[in-house]
Amino acid sequence: MNYCKVKLLLCCLLLAMMPVSYAQYKNLTFTPDVIPAGTSFAFTYDAAGTPLEGKRDIACIVYYFSNATYQWKGIDLTIDSAGDNKWKGVCATKDDWAFVTFKFQAGDSVDNNNNLTYGYLLSDATHPGLNARCAYAAWGLLRSPGYGYAIDGYVDGSHAIGDTVTAYWLTMELKKPTTTAADRSVFVIPYTRSLYAAYGMEKLPEINAALRFLTRADASQEDLAKAWYITAQLLKDAVRKDSVEMLLNTRFPNNVLQKLAYYRRFFNEKDFPKRAAMADTFLAKYPYSERMEWLDEANRIDYNTAYLATILFGAMNKNYTAADKYIDQLPYVTTINVYYRLIDVAHARKDLSDSFLYPYSKKLVTHMEQFAGEQTAIFSWMTAREWKSRFENDFFAGVAKPMLFAHVEICNSTGRYAEALLYARMAQEAQHFKKADLNDAYVLALQKNGQDKEVNDALIKSMYENQASPAMIDLLKQSYLKVHGSEEGFDQYLQSLKNAAASKSNDADNEMIDVPMLAWTMRDGNNKVVTQQSLKGKVVVLDFWATWCVPCKASFPGMNLAVEKYKNDKDVVFYFVDTEEPGKNYKQQIAQYLTKNNFPFQVLFDNPMTDGKHTGEVFERVCKLFHISGIPQKLIIDKKGHVRFITVGYKGSASALADEMVELIELTKKAK
Repeated sequence: MNYCKVKLLLCCLLLAMMPVSYAQYKNLTFTPDVIPAGTSFAFTYDAAGTPLEGKRDIACIVYYFSNATYQWKGIDLTIDSAGDNKWKGVCATKDDWAFVTFKFQAGDSVDNNNNLTYGYLLSDATHPGLNARCAYAAWGLLRSPGYGYAIDGYVDGSHAIGDTVTAYWLTMELKKPTTTAADRSVFVIPYTRSLYAAYGMEKLPEINAALRFLTRADASQEDLAKAWYITAQLLKDAVRKDSVEMLLNTRFPNNVLQKLAYYRRFFNEKDFPKRAAMADTFLAKYPYSERMEWLDEANRIDYNTAYLATILFGAMNKNYTAADKYIDQLPYVTTINVYYRLIDVAHARKDLSDSFLYPYSKKLVTHMEQFAGEQTAIFSWMTAREWKSRFENDFFAGVAKPMLFAHVEICNSTGRYAEALLYARMAQEAQHFKKADLNDAYVLALQKNGQDKEVNDALIKSMYENQASPAMIDLLKQSYLKVHGSEEGFDQYLQSLKNAAASKSNDADNEMIDVPMLAWTMRDGNNKVVTQQSLKGKVVVLDFWATWCVPCKASFPGMNLAVEKYKNDKDVVFYFVDTEEPGKNYKQQIAQYLTKNNFPFQVLFDNPMTDGKHTGEVFERVCKLFHISGIPQKLIIDKKGHVRFITVGYKGSASALADEMVELIELTKKAK
C-alpha cells in the first residue's frame, strides 16, 4: 500500500473515531450533541456568509437515509426566523433513520455547505456508543455519485470522495456488530466495487469473504445474482462465474441469467413482429421489479424498450390488445413515454379517431394519476413538495404536448365536455394560461359547459400571456363588436391586453444577421417558376415545412394571422416551401389540406434530390449555408435578398408566433 493511501486511511480513521457529538458546522448547529434515532433535535441555521445571506422565506429540506428501505427520503421542515440571518427548527427523527443531511434554499439560491453537505450521523438508540445501522454507509455513499446512492441534484460532485474513502466507510459499516444480513446484501456491490477500484487484487480476501456470504446455502436469487456480477463483471473470473451460474441454475431454474440472455436476443431481433412477440414473452416471464433494478441497469436491461416494443407494434397494426394488457403495470417514466407514442402522436396526426383513442387515453391518465399519491421509488429522495412539482411537470408537460392537454382535446372532440373541463382546470392550476393549446381547449370546454363568464376571463388571461389561438381571438372580436358595434380599434384593444414582456420575441433585434440568400428556383402550386432573384424589392418570408411534420402544421394558424395582417402590403410576401417529401401524391394532399383548413397560402415545392428519393434540394443547401437543420424553419429576407432572421420550431402559441413574425418583418423593413 502506498504512502498516500496510508495517510488517507489514517485521516479517515481519525474522522471515524470522532464522537458524532462533534458533527457541527459553522453555519448549522444541533442540540443535543448526540442524537439517537427516534428522537427529536433542535437546529440553528446561520445564513451569514452563505448564498442565502439576507434572504427571506428560507425553506429547509432534510434528507434522511432509512435502514428499513435502504433509500434516501426527503421531508420539508418548517423553520422560523430568529433574526440576524438566523433560523431555527426542530426535526423529529424515526427509529429507521440512520443519517440526516440538510439543504436550505430561497428561490433559485441554495446552500448545501458549498457541496460538502450538512450531514449528520445519528446514534443507535439501543446500542450506546454506536452509530445507527447504515449511518457509515450513507455518509460514504452520499458523496460517491458513481455508486447509485447519491441524492440527485443535492451536490454537484465537485467534492466527491474517491474509491479509497468510499471503501473505508463501507468497511466500517459492515464490521459493525449491529450490521444485519440484509445490510450486507444491500451494500455488497458498492463495497466490493470500491475495494476493487481502490486496491485491485490486493483486497481479494475481502472480496472472497463477500462472495462466500452471497453464495451461502440459504442465499436468495438476488444474492446469487450479485455474486455472478462480482465474478463476471468485476473480477472477470470465468471459472468462478461458471460456478455461480451452476448454483443459480440449480436453485432457481427461471433466473436472472436467463432473463439477461432472453433480453439480449429480444433487443437484437430485427424482425418487428418477432421482436414484439419476444417483448411480450419477456414481460410475462420476467415482470419488472424495483429490487432488481441495479442488475437491469448494470446489464442495460430497459423495460421501457420492452413495453414500447409490444404496445407500439400492436398499435401500428390497429391492435391495442397489448395496451389493454400492460397499461396498469407500466412504471412511471414508461407511462409518459407510452402516452406520447401511443396517444399523442396518433391524436396529432389523426392516424386514429379520438373516439378510438379515448379509452386508452383515459386508462393512461388514470394510471398516471395514481403516482401522485404513490411516490415512485426512483424519486424516493424527493420531499412531498418536490415530488408534487415533479409530478405536475411530467403530467402537465410530458414528452411533447403535455399528457393532460392531449386528453382534454380528446375529451372535447368526443363530447366529454365535463371531463375535459375537470382536467383543463387541473392543468391551468399549474400552467396559469401560459400554454396556447391548453387555453384553446379550456375555453371550448367552458363554452360547452355554459360557463360564459369564465370564458371571457380565460380569453383575457390568455391574451395577457400572448398564448391564444385564432378561434380565441375571434371570440374576443365578437365580444368587442357587441360592445362597440364595429371592428374599429379592435387591434389596439387586442394589443392592450398583452403583457409587454410576453408579446415581445426574445432579443429579436440582437439576432439580426446580414447574409446574402443563395440563388434558388422552385415551382408554385400552379407550376409557375419562382426565383430568389424575382423577389428582390420585397420582404420575403420562406417557411420550410412538410406534410408529415406535426409542429409545422401546428404553426399554420399563427402564420395565417401574420399572412392576414400583411395581405394588403405589396412589399411583403409569404411562401410556404414544402420540402423533404418522400412520396408521390404530396401535392394533391397539400391542396386538400390547405383548402380544408382555409389557409390561403402560396406554396412552393422544393426540388427533388439527386437520388430522386425525396425532395429537399433547396432546403439542404440552405441548411449547409446557415448550419441549421430541422423544420419548421423560417427565413426572413430583406429587399436586397439578404437573410436577416432565421427561426426554428414552434413554441405552441398562434398569437405569439404572429407577433414574432410581425416584429421580425418590421425590423427587416428597417434594415439597411
